[in-house]
Amino acid sequence: MKRNIRIGYIGHNRSWEQLLGQIGGSWERLNPDKPISIANYSSVVVDRELSRSEQTHVEDYLQNRGALLDATGAFCTGSHHKTSLSAIYPDSGDSLFGHIEEIPVYGTAHAMGSSVLLDGTVWIDPSLNRYLAFCGLPVDRLWQEYKTIHKSFGTASTAATAERTSALQSHPYLEVILSLLRNLHDQSGLPFIYKWWHPDPEKHAATFRIDSDYGHLDSITELSETAQQSQIPLTWFLHVEHHKNHLSQLIETIPRADEIALHCYRHYEYQTEEQYRCDILEGLTRLQQNGIQPTGYAAPYGSWSQALANALSRFSFEYTSEFGYDYDSLPSVSPHSGVLQLPIHPVSIGSFRRFQSDTTDVQTYFNQIIELKRLTHQPLHLYHHPNDGEPGQFAALMTYLEAGNYDWMTYSGWSDWWKQRSTVTCQSNIDTDTGQITFFNDDQLQFPVAIHHQNKCHVSVISDRTVHLEELPFRPYIDPTLKTIINERKSEPKFSWYRRKKDQWLTHLWRNRA
Repeated sequence: MKRNIRIGYIGHNRSWEQLLGQIGGSWERLNPDKPISIANYSSVVVDRELSRSEQTHVEDYLQNRGALLDATGAFCTGSHHKTSLSAIYPDSGDSLFGHIEEIPVYGTAHAMGSSVLLDGTVWIDPSLNRYLAFCGLPVDRLWQEYKTIHKSFGTASTAATAERTSALQSHPYLEVILSLLRNLHDQSGLPFIYKWWHPDPEKHAATFRIDSDYGHLDSITELSETAQQSQIPLTWFLHVEHHKNHLSQLIETIPRADEIALHCYRHYEYQTEEQYRCDILEGLTRLQQNGIQPTGYAAPYGSWSQALANALSRFSFEYTSEFGYDYDSLPSVSPHSGVLQLPIHPVSIGSFRRFQSDTTDVQTYFNQIIELKRLTHQPLHLYHHPNDGEPGQFAALMTYLEAGNYDWMTYSGWSDWWKQRSTVTCQSNIDTDTGQITFFNDDQLQFPVAIHHQNKCHVSVISDRTVHLEELPFRPYIDPTLKTIINERKSEPKFSWYRRKKDQWLTHLWRNRA
């Protein structure tokens, strides 16, 4: 029997659709007004209330050994209830979710009383002949809110720092849904296939940006020369007002392989749309007068607000990047600005300055973050400021990164590739009798694909239309080292209530100074 590896999505929620798009599997909206064929859909996601006839069709699909991810609880045995959670910390020994460090909620989720998985927000049907999972996490809230938190970052052996970030980080949700889809397909005896998150299957996509906040020309030149020695292209987000008297000279020092984008005119966190609009327009005008047509923007302090989103919707940026929107995640299109967001790791070398951390702490922190990105298969996106850190810290970081297996890109390069990825479908089917997988992609748009099967993964560019499942070289998707690091990080230093409030207040004063 031939079965499509395709998700049928029954719902109307943009966040669910965007999350499925990030994962990259073949999916389409499904209206269950008629029977659902297991040959056409290897799994179904339900995210809305169904009519009686629709529910009957989904039940029949389940009875025919279809796989169902239920976000409503309508198909589960037992009752579910609302629960208020700040964050969920999976047990590192959990075979499905132990590779996820933290799942932020900061609000209401739904939990099954009979489940202990992720504080009850996930339930998997124990019946051997029913491929059903429940997820009560608030996926529908992703990218829809402006809520931020003062979040601490550190390792078990270093001092902590803090940054204001989006309360809801999307990538842990992606990992939960991906883990459930993998598990449901495994139960069905099918592989799960999706577009990979990196252009090169053998390397990790990576970017490095410099926000030029109040940076001196000599320090900017030094950073540029250091990065060139490591052959790492930089994306420069310019604080235009500070450089207005030497802007042309600054632009001449930046290599052609690098990219120039707009950070701001005045480095300030505004309150109104008009203030942001005027600031962005002034910055763009000054850059354009010097021959630069920036395609990207990043707000000061990583801020994200309705006012900024409204202002950005009036410009034609290809991308923006604010960790008040999302961080350490894959790109997504903001429903408020309509612009592609490129998340970044919110901590820079300078983040440790106000906590008086020593050089060893900073180096240890970034070495571990870089290793975590590798082990979790995430792209690596870091940033820096010209005046931050002790002498040699930036150079040491560049040297460490130079030795890694990375596919370095500018922000526009990463943005362009992600947009192209979004236009490519990953259509495939499998002959369950022979194990032969057939792909139906456009030959002109070959992208790396990931094939998950029985807790292992294979990633490659498929050059032939057909491959045999048993002939693929699979390897574990989760390296045991990852769970060890995550377990160690649970003992990372925490701030006292007083120190946290003090840092929040001082940070607020700094960002809103005249």
